[in-house]
Amino acid sequence: MESKSGLSSLALDEVIAAHGIDAAALRLDDFSGHLAYRKEFLIGLIERAMGKPVARSQEMVNPKELAAQYEDAAFLDEDDPDQQDDAAEAV
Repeated sequence: MESKSGLSSLALDEVIAAHGIDAAALRLDDFSGHLAYRKEFLIGLIERAMGKPVARSQEMVNPKELAAQYEDAAFLDEDDPDQQDDAAEAV
């Protein structure tokens, strides 16, 4: 790759890393290593954009409990009894 790009190995590795690709894993043909690196790279981008951590656990999660962590009571529709019940259960 270096000869076609005209870049040194170090410079090429920096370009590759800027795209969320682990150059060492790429050179070693380590696809699972690449996926693990890429996953963390993308999660980091998402966390910085959201300003909060991303749940990394893959265990089953109760969607109502998860939503309650992010809902703001100020956004609840006071005329919707379902939302009021869900808000009360979350407390």
